[in-house]
Amino acid sequence: VLAVADDRNARTWNAECGECLHTLVSREGPVSSVAVSQDGSKALCASDASGNYSMHLWSLSSMSCSCVLRGHTGPLTAAALTPDGRWVLSASDDRTARLWSVDTGECVHVLLGHTAPVNTAVFSPACVEILSASDDCTARIWSAESGECLHTLEGHAAPVNTAIFSPNGAQVVTASNDRTSKVWNTATGKCVSTLHGHLAPVTAAVFSFDGSVLVTVSSDGTVRLWNPASAMCLRTLTGHSAA
Repeated sequence: VLAVADDRNARTWNAECGECLHTLVSREGPVSSVAVSQDGSKALCASDASGNYSMHLWSLSSMSCSCVLRGHTGPLTAAALTPDGRWVLSASDDRTARLWSVDTGECVHVLLGHTAPVNTAVFSPACVEILSASDDCTARIWSAESGECLHTLEGHAAPVNTAIFSPNGAQVVTASNDRTSKVWNTATGKCVSTLHGHLAPVTAAVFSFDGSVLVTVSSDGTVRLWNPASAMCLRTLTGHSAA
């Protein structure tokens, strides 16, 4: 288990016995988010110290910082690693997302186009495309190779909190403060369906492992399960008294 706290550290824990295995010390401010490579060998820690928006890549075997990535001019909102640990993706309040090479420590692409803070950025399953979501009420699909914007997903009436690809990469789901989620065709950028039902902003959305069910989470205190093909709500999970 990898967790962060306001004490400027990230820590790894043994999930079975609860023992703290490693402490990753940030000298540049509190760690705001973390990501781990698929093979568990690398950890990416984003720091939001005032005026110093950076990411540190750690080797979990040697407990050494192998790379420091700097370039954003605003707080970092998301960070991700490709499964092979060679590429880093970041999103920021500075209205950009950035793609970085771990091998060189250089920024390969600055993804420009959003007109408000970028709330998240993720890789497609094949890592050939990038998906970003922004307070400008849009999401965007980018080419990871060229940095070109392939599609702008327009249709939400409020900031888009998150966006994610389906397991096969053929679809995208977005979640918005307008109380809806939308499903989009990745290849065309067209909206396939709009999921209505939540009574407050939708803060998260994710596909099931096989892509047959879509799960949304809302500030209305509920979780909803949907059929992404028909846009039908399969079940509403209640019980929470707050967001």
